[in-house]
Amino acid sequence: MKNLETISTVAESWSSYKVFEFLASGLVVVLGTLFFLSVITFLVGKIFEFPGMLERRREARKDSALAEAQEKKSSGCFEDGITPELIAVISAAAAEVLDKPFKLINVGEVSTGASNWSLAGRSSHHSSHKVR
Repeated sequence: MKNLETISTVAESWSSYKVFEFLASGLVVVLGTLFFLSVITFLVGKIFEFPGMLERRREARKDSALAEAQEKKSSGCFEDGITPELIAVISAAAAEVLDKPFKLINVGEVSTGASNWSLAGRSSHHSSHKVR
């Protein structure tokens, strides 16, 4: 019971400025601690980083991407079973309809699970762009 009386006495004596000051100082302490921990984590990562590790990772990604591209090229088929002949047919149809130079950026199948709302949105989005 004595604790409740003490809390109520303190709460009545504090002004709104003092409450704001208390909350702001708590926020500064928490954010300062988070910043300090992030700096410590960064420094520990730099200390224990093996020399040349990033370069090896980049090379490994580059090699795997190159091998994947060569595999697709050798099979004569791109993603989703799209062949170079299909891309040529799509390009020819687009050239006939547009009657001006264009750039074919991406060819892919539309997912069959797409709802009518998403198809309408996709159509609206594509029609809002200029054709290059």
